[in-house]
Amino acid sequence: MAVVPAACGTESRSTPMCSLDANFNALVLEAQAVPRADRVPCIRSLPAGWSVFSVDIESGRARFTLSSDRAGARALEVTFTSSCDTSGATEIPSEEAGTRRFERIEVVTPGFRSTRYYRFAGGCAAYRFRLGEEGRALANEATLALSFISRDTLDAKLRKESHGRLSF
Repeated sequence: MAVVPAACGTESRSTPMCSLDANFNALVLEAQAVPRADRVPCIRSLPAGWSVFSVDIESGRARFTLSSDRAGARALEVTFTSSCDTSGATEIPSEEAGTRRFERIEVVTPGFRSTRYYRFAGGCAAYRFRLGEEGRALANEATLALSFISRDTLDAKLRKESHGRLSF
């Protein structure tokens, strides 16, 4: 198991950013953790006040946690696995192409607690929101910070970087 504390207020090399430049290693580790998934969750960009709290990648699972100065510590946890149980969740249209989205809302006041699932070929990403009262309106802001990158895109970059020696 690799547990990687992220540097406060910075994007460390172990942070799964959607950019294929400085943080490519974290994306490769995520892809290896869930080898049949056709995409990998990543951070597009962090909104003001948000930071990466932790990154934890092991065989069968990758997880990263985001904190917010308004929503609280560990306000959003993203867990990436090969499948997830969406029973009790409601399917709604997904804004992410190639995914099915499900929502399970648990608490709306005084804070906000819910789990959002994105299911796709070979994988699932669960977003667990635990927003404090002052940050409960930040679920959409946090969601916009996240995205997915295709395994094909990662494979092409890995082949290029390794001069054809490595691939998924």
